[in-house]
Amino acid sequence: MRAYIKQCGTLAVIAVTGACCLGLPLVLSAVIALGLGFMLNDLILVPLFYAALAVNVFLLYRRIPLHRSYAAIFIGLIGAVIAALMLWTPLAVVVYLGLLMVLGAGVLDLLLGGRTTHKT
Repeated sequence: MRAYIKQCGTLAVIAVTGACCLGLPLVLSAVIALGLGFMLNDLILVPLFYAALAVNVFLLYRRIPLHRSYAAIFIGLIGAVIAALMLWTPLAVVVYLGLLMVLGAGVLDLLLGGRTTHKT
C-alpha cells in the first residue's frame, strides 16, 4: 500500500510541476492562491519536474519483481523521456502526451500489482 501512495504522490507532483512549467492558468492561479507563488520560478520547477519523473520511473522499476511485467516500466520510461525532452520545445501537446504515458504506466502498474505471482 505504501508503494501505491508513493507512486500516486510522484504522479501528482509530475502533473502539477508539468502544468506549471507549461503555464496552465488554472494550476498557476491555484499555486498562487495557496501562497506558493515563489515556486513558479523555472529554476525550482524544472529540477523538481525532472526529479519527480526520475522517482516515478525508479518506483516503476522497483515493482517489476512483484508482477513480472516490463510493460509499465517501458511505457513510463518512454513517456518520461518524451516529457523531459519536449519540455523545452513549444510543442506542449507532446509534453502532455508524455505525461499521459507516465500516468498510464502508473495505472497499468497498479492494475498489474493486483495480479501478483505467489510462490508456494
